[in-house]
Amino acid sequence: MRSITRYSPVVALLAVSMLFTACAGGMAGSRAGAAGAMYEWDKGTTVTYEIKTMQTTTIEVPGAGEQVMASTSSVILEVVSTGPRTFDITFQDATVTADQPDPTGMVPDVSELIGEVAAVTLDKQGKIVESSGLEDNPFVDFIGNDAFMDQTLQIPFQILPEGKLVEEAEWGRETSYPFGIMGLELEMANSENYRCLEAGTYEGRPAFRIGNSGESSLIGGGNIQGAEMDMMLSGTGEGSTWIAADTGKILISEMTMSMGGGISAGGMDIPMSMEMKVTLTVKDKE
Repeated sequence: MRSITRYSPVVALLAVSMLFTACAGGMAGSRAGAAGAMYEWDKGTTVTYEIKTMQTTTIEVPGAGEQVMASTSSVILEVVSTGPRTFDITFQDATVTADQPDPTGMVPDVSELIGEVAAVTLDKQGKIVESSGLEDNPFVDFIGNDAFMDQTLQIPFQILPEGKLVEEAEWGRETSYPFGIMGLELEMANSENYRCLEAGTYEGRPAFRIGNSGESSLIGGGNIQGAEMDMMLSGTGEGSTWIAADTGKILISEMTMSMGGGISAGGMDIPMSMEMKVTLTVKDKE
């Protein structure tokens, strides 16, 4: 059983990315504007975001009982406009604290991301269509797929509706991508739904409140150190985001998510569940 449970911190790390995808940070907008112009910030415009995540993972191990792992993470991203719908994103800080750190020593520290700069290009709806700059990073290389990191880089840029952003507007998106890690070949899928709930004020500023809900799954299998393993996790999440109506910057975003499923290995089923909460805020408030 040790060979199963020692990889659970890696599973927890992957699940964080699923939640990031669902919570989808900021949205640029105006009270009734076309989506295309919302990310055309003045060159040099800068905003810094802090993403805090609290996560609890529970595993039911046959013969060993329930094992509970708790972790917290913080990522600070500085976003600088380099032109119409192009941005440089710098990882100013990245930390993970867990009550049961990875005992294998195989997972690169997330601090490997500190100081790295990614360049991204958005389409008119705010979706990343091109990214570069993280190809040689040890942490990204360990994950084995740039699409994984694109989900984190997407956080400051909410996907917008194709038409005008108005109160009660509804839109969504579907994403799916493969990646490999520690001998596992996995497929991550996300379905997200958004609705403009309110055109009002937040802390005295004209703002929109965007509600979001989503479903995510992580399915796959492979061979880890000679042991065949299958993994299946799925879950749902919901939350809301306030964004400034004049600049499109995030004012605050909160998201919770519950996931369940498990690991099958050596003829045994290991049930697993996760509870997560993510808070996204702006550090350099005007």
